[in-house]
Parts: sequence; C-alpha cells; structure tokens
Amino acid sequence: MPCGYTIDAGRRLVLGRGWQDVTGTMLVEYSNALGRDPRFEPSFMQLFDFRRTLDLRLESHDVRTIAGVTPFGPGSRRVSLVATDLAFGLARMYEMLRDESGDALHVTRDLDDALLWLGIVQHKAAIVAALAAPPDVTVGP
Repeated sequence: MPCGYTIDAGRRLVLGRGWQDVTGTMLVEYSNALGRDPRFEPSFMQLFDFRRTLDLRLESHDVRTIAGVTPFGPGSRRVSLVATDLAFGLARMYEMLRDESGDALHVTRDLDDALLWLGIVQHKAAIVAALAAPPDVTVGP
C-alpha cells in the first residue's frame, strides 16, 4: 500500500506517509479516507512523510485536485517532509494553491525542522517510532 496514516489523537496529529510509487489518485483517496475517519478532526496537525516514496507520479492537475479535497480546516498546521527535488516542488505547488484558504503549510527536508515547525519536537522519539511502524489505515493498490 503506497499511502497511509496513523492518527495520534492525544497529540492532535496525523502522521501520513507514502512509500513506493504514489499517484495523485492515491493522495485523493488518502484525503477522502482521512475525512471519513471518525477519529479525525479538521483542526488536527499533519506531518506527511514522503521520504520513502520512490516515484511521485503527480502532474500539476493532480496537485490542483488534491488541494481541493483536503479534509483539514483553516489554520490547521501541516508539514510535508520530502527527500527529492520533485517532491519539494510538488509540495510547494500544493502550498501555493492552498495559500488563500488560511492553511498553515510548510515543506522541509529535515525531520527536526518539521517537528519544530509543528511545535512537537519534544515528542520526536514517539513520532519516529510511529513513522517506522505500519500505518493504521492504508490506501492504494
């Protein structure tokens, strides 16, 4: 499964991740699944880890579609953790498309920077362990 998430309700945090090959369709399915999850609240923060994604198969129209289906509410702090130039560029495009919505978005290549930006650096060990474990919910083929 190329996308998945774990909800840490105590920290009001969604830990999303992608691995292998990720497509725009999968990210739309991810957003829809998260929005339907009864544990999810639109005010939660999110850290989406793209560092294990081998191939991010998105085009500009996919990014626009994904930007339109986010289940997160205005002011929700979300960060994309990326490893490649392509992932960085696509995440920045998403950030620009969501700019008028009042979202608080950040793109980084550094986990410590991501945790600091979210204000949860004190929980680093627990978050690293959760990201290494299988996600609670998976989407994709």
